[in-house]
Amino acid sequence: SIYRISYYIETREEQSKRALLKSPKNMLLKILNLHKKSLRFANHIDQLSAPIQENGIRILCNELPNLLEDLK
Repeated sequence: SIYRISYYIETREEQSKRALLKSPKNMLLKILNLHKKSLRFANHIDQLSAPIQENGIRILCNELPNLLEDLK
């Protein structure tokens, strides 16, 4: 998510200018900051979800976008 938001900040700014809307940059930077703060909990969440995912319920990996596809 951090990568995706960072990658698209400039694109979203250009889109908002074309649509005569206010820049979303400040909001996106706030979202990035929230993501950064949550990183310290990521390992704990991974550990909690591991037994569930081992049973075939992919709760984390299926929720993430295919970031390499975005770059094409």
